[in-house]
Amino acid sequence: MTLEVMAFYSAFDDFETWRAALATEGIDLRQADDIADPGSVRQALVWKPPRGFFARYPNLGLVVNLGAGVDALVGRVTNLFEQYVKL
Repeated sequence: MTLEVMAFYSAFDDFETWRAALATEGIDLRQADDIADPGSVRQALVWKPPRGFFARYPNLGLVVNLGAGVDALVGRVTNLFEQYVKL
């Protein structure tokens, strides 16, 4: 089975808990700062990412927000995010 790469960013959620849970589904969750090839990222699991966070991932196709609501994401929309995601 080929692992898919998912970027993780959250100052509030436990990375190791999410990594272990998603590994059983074939998803390779990595801390955003530990990703050597941003082009390999297809998904992101985030809570309150910094401005410009999504722009570094040219093949991003899915964003999973760890918090309730999307206010933290809508306020940080970039051109890349607007191009691919319909809210």
